[in-house]
Amino acid sequence: MPVGVEVFYGSLKDITTFKDFMERLPKKDLGFIFDRGFSSFALLRELRMQGMHYIVPLRKNATLTDLRWLRWKGPFLYRERPIRWGRKETEHGTLYVFEDPLLRGEEEKALLK
Repeated sequence: MPVGVEVFYGSLKDITTFKDFMERLPKKDLGFIFDRGFSSFALLRELRMQGMHYIVPLRKNATLTDLRWLRWKGPFLYRERPIRWGRKETEHGTLYVFEDPLLRGEEEKALLK
């Protein structure tokens, strides 16, 4: 059950703005859903130390995305497109990876043009 929603200006990329929000909430059984603006390993470490749950998308250049040792689990269909997925345990939590081969081909085509 959501207990609060906080919207920050897009120009605020500092995770210290989030600390005020955390202080106003009870410290018990909380979870957060962030956008890429709050993708910070320092924030993730702090949330884990406090026993809080989180979902945060990683930036494409994140060092955690070395997928050489990822074991792919298999495909599923999303909007009629095949998506393969895998997961990997990291020091920051469980990393879920999704790959859309059609989108990857479109991105590569755009880069080559």
